[in-house]
Amino acid sequence: LATANAQVALLPFCTRATRRALLRSSVVSLAHKYPRVRRATADALYVHSLANEADLPAEAGEEASALLVGTQWDGAEAEVRTARDQLMRLWSFDPPAVRKAPAGGSAKKEDAVFGTYTDLVRDAGY
Repeated sequence: LATANAQVALLPFCTRATRRALLRSSVVSLAHKYPRVRRATADALYVHSLANEADLPAEAGEEASALLVGTQWDGAEAEVRTARDQLMRLWSFDPPAVRKAPAGGSAKKEDAVFGTYTDLVRDAGY
């Protein structure tokens, strides 16, 4: 929670490129798996948007503020992701990459040199 506030608090003191990267990271965090993190990030972004209107696109400032205030960030993930994606478009950010689960569930990792942990235990004679 403190990270969300600290990250947004740094925005006014960064170069333009760094500010853009931090802002994008904060907007991506609006869909975090923990509702309290989403809520804290939304609150911090809203306060920042009130104080620093220059970070918002001129034509989309009111819409972004309405989304930050009007979305129940600790609610259903589908609603949260939809609002987050709208904010990503308003700020002209690329959408975050979608992570795919590995095929076959929890596959064993095998190291090229040492093999699996099971191999290590078997070779050690335990």
